[in-house]
Amino acid sequence: MDWTKLLTPFRPGADPSPTAAHRLPYEIDTDRIERSRAFARLNGKTQVHGRGGTDHTRTRLLHSLEAGRIGRSIAAIIGPVIADRHCNGSATAARDVMSITYAACVAHDLGTSCFGHVGERIVSGWFRTDGRTLIADLPEDRKADFLTHDSNAETFRLMTSADGRRRTGLELTAATIAAAIKYPNTAAAAAAGINGKYAVFYDDVPAWEAVANACSLPKLGPGLWARAPLSWVSEAADDAAYLVADIEDGVHLGLLTASEGLDALATLVSHAPVQQRGTGDTLDSMASAAIETLIVHAATTYLDNEPRVLDTSWSTPLLDASPLADAIARIRALARDRLYHSRPRTYNDLAAERTVRTLLRAFSTALADYESSGDAMSPRSAAIIRLLPDRCRVRAPRHLWLREMVAYIVGCTDAFSEHLAQQLA
Repeated sequence: MDWTKLLTPFRPGADPSPTAAHRLPYEIDTDRIERSRAFARLNGKTQVHGRGGTDHTRTRLLHSLEAGRIGRSIAAIIGPVIADRHCNGSATAARDVMSITYAACVAHDLGTSCFGHVGERIVSGWFRTDGRTLIADLPEDRKADFLTHDSNAETFRLMTSADGRRRTGLELTAATIAAAIKYPNTAAAAAAGINGKYAVFYDDVPAWEAVANACSLPKLGPGLWARAPLSWVSEAADDAAYLVADIEDGVHLGLLTASEGLDALATLVSHAPVQQRGTGDTLDSMASAAIETLIVHAATTYLDNEPRVLDTSWSTPLLDASPLADAIARIRALARDRLYHSRPRTYNDLAAERTVRTLLRAFSTALADYESSGDAMSPRSAAIIRLLPDRCRVRAPRHLWLREMVAYIVGCTDAFSEHLAQQLA
C-alpha cells in the first residue's frame, strides 16, 4: 500500500472537493461528522447500559468522543514514524495521520442501532422469522444484508449515501472513510472476512469501490478488500475506550464493587492508582493510567507489525496482539458475566425486543400495503407511512423500501423508538 494514496484528500462523490487554507481536509471531515444529525442522535443511543439508574453511564456519543481522543493519541505516536518511514519525514503527513484517525474514530459508530448491538441482532432475527416472506424473493446477496444486519454497514451508508443534507452522504475524504471501516467486505463475503461481520451493503459496493480505488486498497476476493492501515488504529481506540469505560460504568451502576473495578483496571497498568479523595477519584486515576497503557501498547504493536499491515497479512486487532492480551481477555470476561448479562441489562434488552419488533412489523405492513395497493392502501397504512421520511415512501423495488425502513428504525434514538412503538402498538 502507498501512504500517499492512503492519505488522499479526495472526496468520492463530491464535485469539487472543498478546501480551506486554515483547515486540513480531514478537519473538515470532523466538522461534518460532528454536525450531522446521525452524530447528534448518538447521545440518545445505548453504549452498554440503557437509560436510568445513574447519570454516569456512557452513551454512544460520549464513547465516540472518547475513542476519538484515544485514537488521536495513538496517532500522535505513530504519525511521525509513518512520516519518516514513508513520507520523507513530512510533518504534514504526521499531522494528517492524527487528523484522519480522529475523524475516523468519531465517525465509527454513526450507524449504531437504537439499543446498541442488541438492536441490530433484533433486526436480523426478525427477518429470519416474522419478516422472512418479505425477503424471500430477493437475490441472495441482498437477502444476506437483512439476515445479518450490521451497524458497520449503516455507518458506511451514512457516510456515502444517506445523509439528509447531501446527495452523496457526508462527502468525507476517502482517507477518513477507509480508516473508519473495520470490515471492508459484503455480507455475502463475511465468512471470508473478519469475525463474520461486514460494512458494505450489496447496493453500496460501487461507493466502497470508489473509496478503495482512491486509497489503492487491494481487492482480496469477491466482495472483500484489504483494510486501510489506520483502520487498525481506530479499532484499537474503540477497544481501549470501551474496555475501560465498561468497568467504570459497571462500578457506577453498582454491578461491580469499587475494588473489583480497581483490580480489573490494575491488570492493565504496572503501578497502583494515585490515592485521592473518594472512590470515584481513585477509579478515575486508575482508568486514566489504564488508557495511557493501552495507547502505548496499541502504538507499539502497530509500529512493530506495520510491514504485515501494509502487505495485508496482518489479521489480529492490535491490542489482542499486545502483551496486554491476557489482561484484556479477563476484563472482557468480567464485563460479559457481570455487566452484559446483568438483570438491568436484560430488562433493557427485553424492552428493546418489544420496541424494535413493533416498529418493524407496523412499518413493513404499511409499506407492503402501499407496494401492492398504492393510494388505495388502508387508512391505517396511510397514517403510518406519513410518520416516515420521504425516502421510505417508495413502492418498488422492494429491497429499496426495506433498506430505507430499516435505516430509519435503527437510526432512531432509544427514547424516540420507544415513543413510536407505543403509538403504533
